[in-house]
Parts: sequence; structure tokens; C-alpha cells
Amino acid sequence: MNVRVLLITDDAMSLQPLRERLEELGYEIRCVDTISEAVLLLDQFSPQIILYDWPRYETRSEVEWDLEYEQSRELDRFRLANRVPICYLVGLSHVQKWKQVGLVHFYIRLGDWHMRYDTESIVHWAKENT
Repeated sequence: MNVRVLLITDDAMSLQPLRERLEELGYEIRCVDTISEAVLLLDQFSPQIILYDWPRYETRSEVEWDLEYEQSRELDRFRLANRVPICYLVGLSHVQKWKQVGLVHFYIRLGDWHMRYDTESIVHWAKENT
């Protein structure tokens, strides 16, 4: 398949099963810790899908959140220019905030942050969008 997937997460261990499953299916995965790293990698890696594991609110200051939202807009510009689907992996408590800034194109309801990711739902979404 060889579809390029950019995975943005500050908790790579929690997404390891997802990464392994996508690699089994032939996806080429590039994983970065921050949205800043992702923005720098967009042109070089040219992902066909972006999976963005939105960080928890308590891990960031207000200044960091402002930067995160601005950089999310950069991802959105890339999405629009290149027709690249973005799947925001967010907890239910984050969805309303995303809708307010107009950045949710698709999201997977994960419940609270202690819940495991539904790997097969995300894999299904990825297959539908490639």
C-alpha cells in the first residue's frame, strides 16, 4: 500500500498498537512528538494522512495552547492545499474546543484519557481515506 501517515503524539507508547497495525497493513509511519515538528516535516515527508493525538489540557500552559492552535491552523492549510485528511484523536472534553476554532474535520470519541484507543476504528478510517 505504501501510504505515508504522519502521527503526531506526545505519548507514543499509547499509540504503539495503532502504529504496529498500520505498519502491518503496509502504511509508512513517521511519528513526531509535537505539532511544531510535524509542521517542519510536512513538505519533506508529504503525508497522505495525518493522525493527530491531541495532548491533554493539563500538560500545557495557556501560551503553549495558543501556539498549538496556531500550528493546528498550519496543518489545516496543508490539508486544504493538498487534500490530506486529518484525524484528530481527542477525548470528548476536547471536542467542543476544537469545534469552536473550526478545526475538527473528523474525530474519534475516545472517552476519557484513561481509555484505550480504538485501533480498528482508526485503521478503518485510514483505509476509507486513502
